[in-house]
Amino acid sequence: MARGRFKIFVPPVLPSGYVPAGKPPSIIDPNRVKFSPPAAPVDDTPDVDKAKGRVKKEEDASAATTDHFIGVDTASQAVTITLPNTNSIAVGKIFLIKDEGGNAGTNNITIATTGDINIDGSSTIILDSDYASISVYYNGTEWSVY
Repeated sequence: MARGRFKIFVPPVLPSGYVPAGKPPSIIDPNRVKFSPPAAPVDDTPDVDKAKGRVKKEEDASAATTDHFIGVDTASQAVTITLPNTNSIAVGKIFLIKDEGGNAGTNNITIATTGDINIDGSSTIILDSDYASISVYYNGTEWSVY
């Protein structure tokens, strides 16, 4: 089943007993309607700005907090990408890691963590299919695959 983003509509909260007698909704007095917008996401950086965080890795490396898209060249060797220490990461931080070399079936990509923080309960994830990719985000407790 595909997962996607959902937009939630939060209707305005009308004062108890308020009935717009004979008035269409477009004429409701805005001074008598209460509306609380949903909280802003933790990582509200526009996607276009995140794309500027694309880097290419050809050998073992640590992901920087400013990285977002990590293209891995697996043409000549296996590569390990180590996710940053979570003390320096905001909740909601996302990394997208992709086998751009197209040879992860032979030269695997290992996604590793630091300290006791895991990725969905494991200390490493291995990409072992050509052109494989993975997206992970920090949920405040551990890294999660989505």
